[in-house]
Amino acid sequence: MPVDHYHALKVPRNASKAQIKSSFYQLSKAHHPDLSAHPDSPDHFRRASEAYAVLSDDRQRRAYDRSLTTVPPHPREHAFFRTTTWETRNRPPNAKFAWTARKPRPVYHTSTGVKFGAGLRDRTHPVYQNVSQRHSDEHKAHIAFSRISGTARALQLLAGLSVVMWVLGSSGKESG
Repeated sequence: MPVDHYHALKVPRNASKAQIKSSFYQLSKAHHPDLSAHPDSPDHFRRASEAYAVLSDDRQRRAYDRSLTTVPPHPREHAFFRTTTWETRNRPPNAKFAWTARKPRPVYHTSTGVKFGAGLRDRTHPVYQNVSQRHSDEHKAHIAFSRISGTARALQLLAGLSVVMWVLGSSGKESG
């Protein structure tokens, strides 16, 4: 017969951690093998220790509480009630489902003779060509751009602005 830890510690199922600890200390003082001469004391002490070990840890207590709760079966789940399954009741004639065998797909296109998915899975398609080279070129350009100092970038910006101002200034003088 399984031991009910709550019954072993003599606490209700909704007992707090303080109540569990207090009850364990009282029972351990009363049934400790070194302190009690009663022949059943070691057994009581062992059950109380096991119960306290489970109920004092939150994770173990939740798991233990879940093991105590049993869900009664649904009344319609009896074998005599279920004569057919949902699939056989609602299945249209000649229906294909995921678990039924299918006709194999052709490997080659029927009119062109080209293999389906050619080059996409094995990365030989032209889209995938020179990807590593393009990536390394972009990486090198990014590194070269990031190595330019802040002062050099500021000078580039000022030079660009001065060119724009010169173009706008010279076009304004000609029109006026």
